[in-house]
Amino acid sequence: MPERDDSSIDGMPKTAFALHVSCSGQASKAVVDFTERKLVHAAKRATSNKVRNNIMTLLRSYCNGLVAIAWTGGTPVFHRVEKPKRKQSMLEPDCK
Repeated sequence: MPERDDSSIDGMPKTAFALHVSCSGQASKAVVDFTERKLVHAAKRATSNKVRNNIMTLLRSYCNGLVAIAWTGGTPVFHRVEKPKRKQSMLEPDCK
């Protein structure tokens, strides 16, 4: 889970980037992912379908481990996460 960072951007508090709890190997019913909850709540509060769809797309990407999310002044900031490529066996051809 992200830890609160005392530094700020433009006077706004921010958190560290964090992956979904299922990506960290800590997935259990006892661990609560507050970023996921905040995004679901924001989608429910959204006043337009466009904003709601954007939030739900971000939520899906976050839950699938494709983005890490930090919070700045109550607004989510995301960063794409590149998953490590599978190591290629010496017996496998480079191209198929």
